[in-house]
Amino acid sequence: MYHKILGKKVWIPLASSANKEGLVAGANTVMGRFLRFPGVVGTAVTKFYDLYIARTGLGKKEAQENNIKYMSKTIKVRTKAHYYPGGSEANIKILVDSGSGRIIGAQAVGRDPVVASYIDIMTVVIERRMSVEKLFFSDLGYMPATAPVWRPLIVAARLTSSPP
Repeated sequence: MYHKILGKKVWIPLASSANKEGLVAGANTVMGRFLRFPGVVGTAVTKFYDLYIARTGLGKKEAQENNIKYMSKTIKVRTKAHYYPGGSEANIKILVDSGSGRIIGAQAVGRDPVVASYIDIMTVVIERRMSVEKLFFSDLGYMPATAPVWRPLIVAARLTSSPP
């Protein structure tokens, strides 16, 4: 299938994209439509024991293999406001194209299932070709039970755009 960042065909066998491709094939065959599957950015989420692991876009190795110059930053965040019960730590990494400032990848790991939603948001950010500045100024909701006032993705965007 076509990779939206790399601009070429890749092998990423995931159920969500396979189902969409099947829908496109069925609609085109049976209903006479002309739909095209636009491609993927490589979004995946899994759980290993109590650890949620998620990624979208490119990782460091993929960027290097495709000669893409990038900046990256990994940060440790709290998943809820520090005073709110039940929060935990998570790690978020964002990769940014050095030339354009456009976000090209993100990874998140933590014991709170919210890390999956971080990656869902980042998938849309990457597909819309947003820069770290646009992510930083995104109007994401705040509620202590679901996030600290400085949303983890907003903090990651701010720190990724700063020199190391």
